[in-house]
Amino acid sequence: MLSSRARVRARLVAALTAATLVTSGLAATSATATVGATPTVAAVQVVAASKSTPSISGTAKVGNRLKAKSGSWTSGTRLTYVWKVAGSKAGTGKYFTPKAKHQGKKVQLVVTGKRPGHAKVVRKSAKKTVAAGTFATVTPKIFGSAKVGSTLKVTRGTWKPAPSSYSYRWYADGRAISGATGTSFKLTAAQRGDKLTVRVTGKRAGYTTKTRVSAKTSTVTMAAPRITSQPQGDYLLAGQTVRFSVGATGSNLSYQWQRRGQSDDSWRNLTGRTSSTLSFTARSVDTLAEYRVVVRNAAGTATSAEAMLLVDSVEAEPYPADTIYLGNYWLQVVTPTEREDLGGGFSEVYALVSACSTGGDTSETPYWDLYSEYRAGGVWYDGEEYDLGADADGCGQVLIDAVVPTAGARGGIWSITDISGSSEYGFTTQYIDGLN
Repeated sequence: MLSSRARVRARLVAALTAATLVTSGLAATSATATVGATPTVAAVQVVAASKSTPSISGTAKVGNRLKAKSGSWTSGTRLTYVWKVAGSKAGTGKYFTPKAKHQGKKVQLVVTGKRPGHAKVVRKSAKKTVAAGTFATVTPKIFGSAKVGSTLKVTRGTWKPAPSSYSYRWYADGRAISGATGTSFKLTAAQRGDKLTVRVTGKRAGYTTKTRVSAKTSTVTMAAPRITSQPQGDYLLAGQTVRFSVGATGSNLSYQWQRRGQSDDSWRNLTGRTSSTLSFTARSVDTLAEYRVVVRNAAGTATSAEAMLLVDSVEAEPYPADTIYLGNYWLQVVTPTEREDLGGGFSEVYALVSACSTGGDTSETPYWDLYSEYRAGGVWYDGEEYDLGADADGCGQVLIDAVVPTAGARGGIWSITDISGSSEYGFTTQYIDGLN
């Protein structure tokens, strides 16, 4: 016979043994321990058992959604999910998306099972290290004409997720173009013959930096210059401003204005005159000079038409002797002046005027259409004109002379008025250097 204390102890041992068997899965859900005539004691259920370890479905990287796989559990078990990163709770539920702050840390799924009448069971998945996220991108596209002078633009397309910053780099046949780091690029002669690409790079915290390269453009071409508007001739007074301009198409154009004067056999470049316009103060010596501009780029050259400049002299700026100038109907030229001493403080100054008709209703010789004066010492003296007939070219020869004080003869100037066609045009007066 067991004592009463011994019987109680035996019942407790039996109950604990039954609980252990249930926990280990080696016994049924109930057990009975009997010692002698002791009454049956019910087993204590303490566990809701799982049959496998939970796992994480999906690649552990920033921005990528992970899914919880709970494993097999006894029917009727209620499950809850906790996601831990570096040991700290980071989310709940069946799904979890790592953030940038989780990069490089370990993520783990913790599944807890509960069932009525049973103690809860906690199971943990293997850990995964969170890698940097990756962008979903498209190939950037270049728009625009592949011609020197044109502007190309790039569209990067849609990136997911959106980077926090983009950068751009343009390349010509694989060579980085200095300074070309925007969404557009204006083609220059340096890219002629090349094919361009652009690289678009996206960056965002927690993501692997991504670079996408566009397709190549067609080969960059350059059009040769083409003159679209010609410089126009001008007619003005000495001291007024001359303005010539040219219009041209093409890219990377350079300009060089040229002049060919009366005494020049060929064209000469005007130093520093390298824009599409030419402006300067007219001088009497510029009359009947011609101007043109040469337009160039790497693809070719175009030369404008010549523009003639007619400049009427003024008293303050006479033509030098032997300068051809335009009267009303006559192209005229005056030889250097000579002097003959007449005595008594007076001299005769004289010069030869050649006048060639430019057409129209004029006299047979220019004598009848010209009137001369000579300024000596600030005073004007009437001249006389003598018809010497025409030369072999049909140009009239007129001798002009004037009697002036000897003291004022040197440094004087001639005034020659052309009254031919005055009914239609009025008359013109030109001034020519006298005795030097």
